[in-house]
Amino acid sequence: MTGTVNSFKIQLMIGGYYASNMVPGVVVHLPAAHLSVPELQTEDAMGLSIEFKGIGSDMAAGDEVRFCMAPNLNKTKIDQFLTSGFVTLV
Repeated sequence: MTGTVNSFKIQLMIGGYYASNMVPGVVVHLPAAHLSVPELQTEDAMGLSIEFKGIGSDMAAGDEVRFCMAPNLNKTKIDQFLTSGFVTLV
C-alpha cells in the first residue's frame, strides 16, 4: 500500500479507570479508527469538533467498534475487555 492511512486506536472509559473500586461504566473500543482534523465552529458560540469513525478489518467483518456496559467495572475487567473482547462479570 502506498500513501498515508490515518488509523488510530481509540478507547473511551466512561465512569473511570480505577484499580480496586467497582463502579458502573461504559467502555467503547475502536481498534482502528479514522480521526478527522479538528474543526473550529464560530456560528453562535465557539466550539471545536473532532470526528472519529471506526474502520473494520474488511467490509463484512463488523468489527469497527466494541461496547461494554456493566454495573461493576474496575481496571482489571476493563483491561480484560480491551484484550479479549469479553468481561467476566461476577
